[in-house]
Amino acid sequence: AYKTDAFELISHKGASKLSDFGVDNFKMMRGCLIEGCHEIETLVDGNSITDSALIGLEDMYINDAANLTSIWEGVVHSRSLARLKTLTLCRCPSLKKIFSNGMIAQLSGLQNLKVEECSEIEEIIMESENSGLEPYVLPNLKTLVLLDLPKVRSIWIREIGRAHV
Repeated sequence: AYKTDAFELISHKGASKLSDFGVDNFKMMRGCLIEGCHEIETLVDGNSITDSALIGLEDMYINDAANLTSIWEGVVHSRSLARLKTLTLCRCPSLKKIFSNGMIAQLSGLQNLKVEECSEIEEIIMESENSGLEPYVLPNLKTLVLLDLPKVRSIWIREIGRAHV
């Protein structure tokens, strides 16, 4: 596999997933920029891979991705995204959720999260993702920047009053 350290995908047409380029090529990738790629819908389809992916990724910047609906689809294998420190999402008008399918449980190293001009996002951590989360989810988060998110109504809704039998 190639040892890609940094990857930029700018104004690319034709790929709907970053994983279309082969996740094995990105095992050691530390930085990734996706900009002006209007056909990208998700970064990784976990259902089409059998092992962890993006294990070395530290910095991810996604800007101006009109059809991006999720960061990760399907199964999130252990150690995937475990080194991610910075996630920046800007001008992704179709994105409704940031974290999905257990993805947030892998992000203990996340330090910086910036979300800007993503008009469809309503919750930063969705209520359905709270189930089973530790109280100190995202323990290393130092900066949270939320700009121009007209539909956001919560950052994290805690489950209250759930009966334990």
